[in-house]
Amino acid sequence: MTRTADVVVAGAGLNGAATAYFLHRQGFRRIVVVDAAVPGVAGASGASVGLLRTHYDNRPETELAARSMPYFRNWEEVTGEPCDWSQTGFLRFVETHELAKMEQNVAVQREFGETIEILSPAEVQKRFPQFRTDDIGAAVFEPGSGTASNSKATLTLLARTAADGVAVEANCRVLRLETEAGRIAGVVTERERIATPLVVLAAGVASRQLAATCGVEV
Repeated sequence: MTRTADVVVAGAGLNGAATAYFLHRQGFRRIVVVDAAVPGVAGASGASVGLLRTHYDNRPETELAARSMPYFRNWEEVTGEPCDWSQTGFLRFVETHELAKMEQNVAVQREFGETIEILSPAEVQKRFPQFRTDDIGAAVFEPGSGTASNSKATLTLLARTAADGVAVEANCRVLRLETEAGRIAGVVTERERIATPLVVLAAGVASRQLAATCGVEV
């Protein structure tokens, strides 16, 4: 049996759910999300801790985190359900030789609207006396960061996309990608073949193996 889709997303974790959500907002209507297990339970989105911060050591990751944070802070407005967001604040200690790089990272965070403080060791000790500060150069403090449930975020976002008409197929492994004339033509799952001109791999470590089935090395 073969059906058609505008795009197939392989992997229904939080990245796959977010991909489907934003594709639908961009006008794609026939979207199929396929996952080999149970979304929000298996894989990284089911097992990892939802620590949400924006201070990273490279610009792309910082930008992605900063653009994502408003969604987590207002999750119920997006999906209609909570993701257990809790604003706890976040501290990252850096050594003296890392200060220049830290300032560069903070500049990127602020560029994308995040409220960030750079605290000296003395300021850290005054505000957070439970920490030892004699061996640090400074600390980055993000008052607006926090935690959320990866599992709840995944499941509620998938529910929202499903309500919008996105097809979500759980316990259905993608076996291989198919190409014609050097372009994606479809995916073959354990249940069926789906003809599609677009495939997004959001299957974690399995993405590498799936890409290899059509000759792409990741």
